[in-house]
Amino acid sequence: MTRARISLSMRAISLLIAVCLAGFPAEARHGGGTETPEDTVYFADPILKALVEAQLGVTDPTVADMVFLKELSAAGRGITDLTGLEYATNLASLNLGEFFYYWNWPPELRTNQIQDISPLSGLTRLKSLDLSNNQITDISALSGLTALETLTLYVNQITDISALSGLSNLTSLDLEHNQITDLTPLSGLTNIKSLELSSNPIADTSALSTLTGLESLTLSRTGLTTIPALTDLPNLAFLDLVGNQITDISGLSGMPAIETVTLFGNRITSIPALSGVPNLQALGLGVNQITDISGLSGLTSLTIVDLTNNQITAIGALTDLPNLFYMDLQNNQITDISGLAGLPNLIFLFLNRNRIENLDALSDLSKLRFMEVATNQITDISGLSGLTSLETVDLSYNQIEAIPALTDLPNLRSIDIKNNRITDITGLAGLTVLVSLDLANNDINDVTVLSGLTSLRSLNLSNNLIEDISVLTSHQKLDLLDLLYNPLDENAYVYNLPAIEASNPGTEIYYDPCPWACERRPYAGAGDITNTPVLRWTAGAWAAVHDVYFGRDKELVANTTTADTEIYRGRQELDMVMYEPETLDWGTTYYWRIDEVNFITVEAEDGTEDVNEIVWKGQTWSFTTAEFIVGDDFELYTNNRDAGQAVFQEWIDGLGFSKPEPNNPGNGTGSIVGHDIWTQGTPHKTIVETSIVHAGRQSMPLYYNNTDEPYYSQTYRTWPAPQDWTLNGMDTFELYFRGASDNGPGQLYLSIEDDAG
Repeated sequence: MTRARISLSMRAISLLIAVCLAGFPAEARHGGGTETPEDTVYFADPILKALVEAQLGVTDPTVADMVFLKELSAAGRGITDLTGLEYATNLASLNLGEFFYYWNWPPELRTNQIQDISPLSGLTRLKSLDLSNNQITDISALSGLTALETLTLYVNQITDISALSGLSNLTSLDLEHNQITDLTPLSGLTNIKSLELSSNPIADTSALSTLTGLESLTLSRTGLTTIPALTDLPNLAFLDLVGNQITDISGLSGMPAIETVTLFGNRITSIPALSGVPNLQALGLGVNQITDISGLSGLTSLTIVDLTNNQITAIGALTDLPNLFYMDLQNNQITDISGLAGLPNLIFLFLNRNRIENLDALSDLSKLRFMEVATNQITDISGLSGLTSLETVDLSYNQIEAIPALTDLPNLRSIDIKNNRITDITGLAGLTVLVSLDLANNDINDVTVLSGLTSLRSLNLSNNLIEDISVLTSHQKLDLLDLLYNPLDENAYVYNLPAIEASNPGTEIYYDPCPWACERRPYAGAGDITNTPVLRWTAGAWAAVHDVYFGRDKELVANTTTADTEIYRGRQELDMVMYEPETLDWGTTYYWRIDEVNFITVEAEDGTEDVNEIVWKGQTWSFTTAEFIVGDDFELYTNNRDAGQAVFQEWIDGLGFSKPEPNNPGNGTGSIVGHDIWTQGTPHKTIVETSIVHAGRQSMPLYYNNTDEPYYSQTYRTWPAPQDWTLNGMDTFELYFRGASDNGPGQLYLSIEDDAG
């Protein structure tokens, strides 16, 4: 029993050795060369060596190791020399072509630079080989690779393909972009199903007539003037003849299996009646000189037709194509589209750059989902109503002035109607599922109707006449909002844009810088203001100086000019964005206006120069002084730490602040003044509190921690100027506060001290 087991093991070992040796080059196996299985293979190209090592999982592979290499992907690595691959005799798949993943990289970073492929001559087990985009001129080394089924050689410098004549197992061959003129060596390759010959100077295609297995043939940019005689190819379903000089397409007749033909960029002027093409489904005839398409009427199997960039005026022949679902007629001279009315299965329709005036003929296309009719002469779009399947429509660059009430469009999600003459958009009211709306470059001033279109994610309103955008504050799904080149009012900058940003976190919002003085403090309509206020604002984007108007009469402040010396308080330099009026009366409403001014120099015909003023007239703002003295109403604080306007820069807490100078280290207690707006994910947009307020719009948040030393929390403010809080018989101090609902019981202390303590 033991001897039997030993004998079996010895036979197994002998068999294993035989299998391993079977993969060695003949010279090594029979002792005709100097290499042995243990010898390290020499690779002239270090990149190739590294890729082989990675594939095999070994370092410095030996001859014996190489027989285990079955496939190798080395596309776009800059390889120049294939020495060493001759030992990979079991290789079945080898990719040394172009690396497409980063197509925009320069060629040297996504191709190889191989010239000599002789090391591949003995790799007789190869079934798939890609040598695309190299520098190969001689392919004689491929003549013995009879197992090849797929061979890719596009973008090389090959002229002679005689080495391919015996590769009878080829089913796919790509020779695009070489210098091949003679196709005779291919005549016996009857198993080829896919043949790519584009961008070669081919004059004679007769050798292709014997390739009876051919299903796909590409002959674009080969200089052909006629369609090759291919009627003997019973399986040919796809034919690409793009970019040739063909004028007559009658040669397509008699191809019973043909399904798709592309003839873009030829010299075709008409479409004759074609026969014997019962399966023709897709026809591409764009970029020709076609005026007559009457020959299409009999091609009832057509589902896709592309006739872009021709000279077509009449499309009546299309009425006989009931199976069409894709029709592209861009860039023609079409005025009448009634020929489309009988296409019940049409889904995609492209009519850009024609001479169409209305869309009434489309009203019965119940399956139409995508339509483009940009750059026409359309004035009326009422024909869209009833297109119940319509999802996307492009109506840009037409002559539309008003949008009528569009009804029965339950699936319409995207409208592009930019560059028209639109003033009225009320007709959009019913399109509540709209996700994308482009109304740029029109004459729109009222966007009230958009308040109901709350599904919008992309909204382009640029270059219109819009001032009021308050209706957009109800939107909460916006990803993109473009408001550039609109005369937005001050409320847009002060209130609406911040509200939109808060309701649509992360949205991209585009708008012009505010030309007016904005971010005024105190805010418009503020009450309980001290009788010695400091009026502040943020300078407009284009301002050079500020004109200040102030008084008790609203009409005078709103309408007066610099000539009124009582209301007009003078011109201030750009960096002077504050005004201190005289001591005011208690319980009185005051009005103020800031005009932003810049200057433009105009040269007259006589060479003299005039300086003209450009004025951005501000709104009239109001505030009312208090019936009492205001200690701090917290209305003037902002998020601008750099300008010293943060609340914790006045009310000192336990943290203090580091800028601007002079900084303050804090009081060392457990207090924190203001909300945290800097930590990622914080729910707060402002340092001050804007929801819990007593009067006005802001209050001061105060966080405390009494569990650590010094076991109490304190904040204080020191007024730089003396404060007399006893004026006019004042005898009561009021402090309004609200504690958080989850606070425990505790004591709140208030202390008022003068400079003597």
